[in-house]
Amino acid sequence: MSKGEKVYGNIPEAIVAGIILIALLNHMQLVGFILAGFAIGLIARGAMRGLLSGLLAGVIISLLSMIFVLFLPDYGIKMINTFLGNNLLTVPITATLRFLGSQPSNSLIRQLIIDGTVLPAIGAFIGGAILSQGYDYSEEGEEMDEVIQKSPE
Repeated sequence: MSKGEKVYGNIPEAIVAGIILIALLNHMQLVGFILAGFAIGLIARGAMRGLLSGLLAGVIISLLSMIFVLFLPDYGIKMINTFLGNNLLTVPITATLRFLGSQPSNSLIRQLIIDGTVLPAIGAFIGGAILSQGYDYSEEGEEMDEVIQKSPE
């Protein structure tokens, strides 16, 4: 008889992975947010855990985006370019920040809340629902140790 237990996903790992995936896939607009949310749900292994992880990751990314748009001036981006030695990383960010900064605040808030929070949460709910049952985990090594200890010598 194997000693098994159900193992479910991990919310903190899903949140960290979600922040990274949303940041990496945000250039694909609608599809990128849903794919990132789907991956969050798969890591969280549950519909509600995925929904919570997707919401938290989306809120964190949205708040960071809002802080960058409101408080990072152009010379801050130029300073980052100078520090890194190239502008391959910051050119897309500069264009996005300038676009978001030129939007009226209600459009900016709508874009950050709906695109950055709701879409990853929906994707995470769907991805988490796929793997909501958990998986069986058994340690075969411990079972073999017990068999060896019980055998008469």
